[in-house]
Amino acid sequence: MLSESRCRACAYSIVALLVLPCGATGAQENGAGETPTEITEIDANEAEAAGSDEAEDAIADELVVETRDCISSARIRRTDILDDRTIVFFMQGSDIYLNQLPHRCNGLRRSDAFSYDVRTSQLCHVDTIRLIDSFGGEMRPGIACGLGKFRPITEEQLMVLREKGPVED
Repeated sequence: MLSESRCRACAYSIVALLVLPCGATGAQENGAGETPTEITEIDANEAEAAGSDEAEDAIADELVVETRDCISSARIRRTDILDDRTIVFFMQGSDIYLNQLPHRCNGLRRSDAFSYDVRTSQLCHVDTIRLIDSFGGEMRPGIACGLGKFRPITEEQLMVLREKGPVED
């Protein structure tokens, strides 16, 4: 007989299988030019062991969270820097993507401006952003920071992130 947590893990695996069609590599482009690449299973038991806030977030979120390696650079309408590790990308249409940088990017929030150079039509998690420093009215390129994966979020989730304030290391 399977334990409850083992059954839950089986159910998550089944959900992941239903999300990806047979033979899918996760690297196919959707109609909007973004490339879904990773399905993350959220296990409420693991989240609960990590802390009650994370457990609540895991339960509140959908069971399966799709992250993307890349987003279409042509569709980026604007960005919002939440802290030294979190950037929100607002796309044409109503899509919003959260990018949690793998490492803190010192000065990102203070500079409040960055640039990126894309070699394809997409901005990807392997790309870097470069802070733009302003000294005496002169703009200079600053430090480079690597991007993380792109996670679609809703306006409501964004409001909660803004209320929580900066992420502390």
